[in-house]
Amino acid sequence: NMGFLLLAFNQISNNMGMLRYTSGGNFTIPTVVRGPGGVGRQLGAEHSQRLEAYFHAVPGIKIVACSTPTNAKGLMKAAIRDNNPVLFFEHVLLYNLSEELPAGDYTCALDQADLVKEGSDVTILTYSRMRHHCLKAVEQLEADGINAELIDLISLKPFGPGRGLPGSGFRVLPDRCAPWTPPWPEQKTDRHRPRQWLCRSAWRQPGCR
Repeated sequence: NMGFLLLAFNQISNNMGMLRYTSGGNFTIPTVVRGPGGVGRQLGAEHSQRLEAYFHAVPGIKIVACSTPTNAKGLMKAAIRDNNPVLFFEHVLLYNLSEELPAGDYTCALDQADLVKEGSDVTILTYSRMRHHCLKAVEQLEADGINAELIDLISLKPFGPGRGLPGSGFRVLPDRCAPWTPPWPEQKTDRHRPRQWLCRSAWRQPGCR
């Protein structure tokens, strides 16, 4: 369970993340640390954490979060082939998903998001299990005449939307799992001005299911 990564924080931050750079590039660290996280059913608090924000400040590591069986396959193949350490987050409540997988050597980029739906009125940025909840929200918004763009970040570090975040001028980043002390949404606020972010207060008081 990824909730116990904190027991190895020193090894991940001071060894796995730094060694390539402190060695002047003489060593690569092609490592993938994968496991489940998030709030599940009948799990204790230690088993129900999402630690993406903890590790986002650690230099030298990449962070991805799969949301479908298809991008789980593509991200895992790409992570294994990458010469950098990758933290691979899976949500415990997504393990029951099933779908037809792409045949052959299918991979996903570790630095790009997935444009789930195009839209022009509002952009919803999400990842992991929230992709599926946001799809339902997009359907409700469309019924109210609001054309929402939905982006599944997939890559949390480096920041996924390599497409440059075109689209609407307003963005929403919902999340359902605490603790949520987000370093990276605020960084992106500065990075993508003058576009405006909505629901900043929701980052401070996230719902959790």
